[in-house]
Amino acid sequence: SAWLFLFAYPAYFIKLNKSWRFISVLVLGIVFAFRTSIFPMLCRWFGRGDAVMDNNGAVFLFLVFVAIYIYVFLLDNDHGSGYLNLFYIACFCQAMAGLHNTVIRIGYYYMLSLILLLPQVIRNIKDNTLRTFSRIAIPICFVAFALYSLYSSEWAEAYPYYWFWQAITISI
Repeated sequence: SAWLFLFAYPAYFIKLNKSWRFISVLVLGIVFAFRTSIFPMLCRWFGRGDAVMDNNGAVFLFLVFVAIYIYVFLLDNDHGSGYLNLFYIACFCQAMAGLHNTVIRIGYYYMLSLILLLPQVIRNIKDNTLRTFSRIAIPICFVAFALYSLYSSEWAEAYPYYWFWQAITISI
């Protein structure tokens, strides 16, 4: 999956205006709608025709990513366009992540751009009220999403929490 991060360097330097960003959101919706048809085709293209699809419940994270993508490109005045391009690839991967865990792993490489993108965009917001709102609302949304993920899904398996030695006694 690390070979697919080679697309990061050329993707970073692509310049897209707002109308192309709107079209890119529509493309995400189309990819998500037809993901069960697109994924087997991509698997054959990459030589993994034997990949078995699984439903791992990554749909909610896809919706969160699309909301972040729209929020950032509406606020940004081309300060973080390179990072936004990389994050778009993460959104694209997340559109199909509900089908196979390898796609999630590929998207993880591109999700790292969000760490640099959000602070850069928030720092460049001209309106003080909107900047303050963003500085408060974004961390609250991420904490709420983390708590939701911990308590509602089994992928984190962090709740209920057991100490290592408690897990041994439970399994015995």
